[in-house]
Amino acid sequence: MPKCYTSRVSDGVGVRSKEGRKFALKIIRKERITREQELVLGAELALLRRLRHPSLLQLVDELDTPVEWYFIMELFKVRITGAVLDRIVINY
Repeated sequence: MPKCYTSRVSDGVGVRSKEGRKFALKIIRKERITREQELVLGAELALLRRLRHPSLLQLVDELDTPVEWYFIMELFKVRITGAVLDRIVINY
């Protein structure tokens, strides 16, 4: 993990050390993906770099290490309770 971030990989949340802000982490181990998957991830990253819209989570940072790629995204937390949760559980 890059030095400016700390992470709790188990829940996919990282914290930027300087400001204490939380982010969503997408961590991809390079040894576990095929060349085709690598190309798809490259296309996803190119798209995330260009997209700017208030309804979309933004790519905050990207880091490429010899072993892993890190996509650091805005963190969206939602609590689903009550009727909405009941409907999700019943239908899925």
